[in-house]
Amino acid sequence: MASEADRDPRHHTRKMQALLQETMNHLRDDIGKVDEPQLKAMFETAAEVLGG
Repeated sequence: MASEADRDPRHHTRKMQALLQETMNHLRDDIGKVDEPQLKAMFETAAEVLGG
């Protein structure tokens, strides 16, 4: 049976927000680790979309 926190949509919203922020940060960190301009652009675009 689901706990009270599992039924609270705010719990899921906060959890997903943290996961998306972590992914955006990871994408932006990786921009400096690659040399391919198209890959850099793809990472930045993906981070923007996730934050949008």
